[in-house]
Amino acid sequence: MRILYGSMFRWIGTKRGEISAIFAVIALLYIYFGKTTPVDIFNPRSSLLFWIFWPCYLLGVFFRIWAAGLINKNAEVSRTGIYRLVRHPLYLGTLLIYLSFFLVIGNILLGIVLVILMALIIYYPRMLQEERVLLRSFPSVYQKYSQVTPRLFPKFSALSLALQDGGFSIQKAYKNLRFRSLWGIIMMPFFYEAVIRIIRAV
Repeated sequence: MRILYGSMFRWIGTKRGEISAIFAVIALLYIYFGKTTPVDIFNPRSSLLFWIFWPCYLLGVFFRIWAAGLINKNAEVSRTGIYRLVRHPLYLGTLLIYLSFFLVIGNILLGIVLVILMALIIYYPRMLQEERVLLRSFPSVYQKYSQVTPRLFPKFSALSLALQDGGFSIQKAYKNLRFRSLWGIIMMPFFYEAVIRIIRAV
């Protein structure tokens, strides 16, 4: 386990956005060189995957905004709202967003493999590092929290309580996600469609 706290994984954690983009480029290169037919995500008649893409994508966006509107970074252990379901909802949301796009590139198996590799290489080590910091800063609180709340796969039995919790702030979500990140995830489907059109035209 120590290697996960090594310099290489710390570097990956700080560059997770850029490294995640590499996986997206791999998916686009597959479309270009594999001559596959990606799903038209704006045409509900294009494929059954259309009906998987949008729920998966919107759920990922929703998770990220919900989590960002609750978290007080470095000040406390967030345990309300979506944090009742899962300890790392921001990363879960990110992976769901990537999964939605990877599933529609024309090769479902490749899409699933790419997301699993992203989770293992980028986000799992990052989660362990963050948990280590939280355990050091809030030892008793975080230990109890981690014993009842899963790391990445939601505990839906707590959904009712999560929805009843208050404390969400859209201003806080905007502050935590920042302008570029918030609008980036919202505009991703349009950017994806533009890139696909360019690839088709080449």
